[in-house]
Amino acid sequence: MKLRIGQINIKKYAWVALIAVVLIALVVAFLYYDRTNAISLIIQRLGFSGAILAILLISVLCMTPIPSEGLVVLFLKVYGVYWGTIFAWIGS
Repeated sequence: MKLRIGQINIKKYAWVALIAVVLIALVVAFLYYDRTNAISLIIQRLGFSGAILAILLISVLCMTPIPSEGLVVLFLKVYGVYWGTIFAWIGS
């Protein structure tokens, strides 16, 4: 017996909720552990490759039905308002 609400199979889309919960937990953990900006400085020291990685990460996240606002908040914290917004916009 399949669980269905209308024509949507609940088991089929449960992975989306799981990924969203994991991403929220990772954002909260990053903001908690980066209170002294140590992690942000490590990411900034990656230079151009860190920016490319950030753009690719938001590109992948934007292809899923999961909101990307949490990742944008991290970009703003790591790269600042100007560059964080530009990297998020390019990746979107």
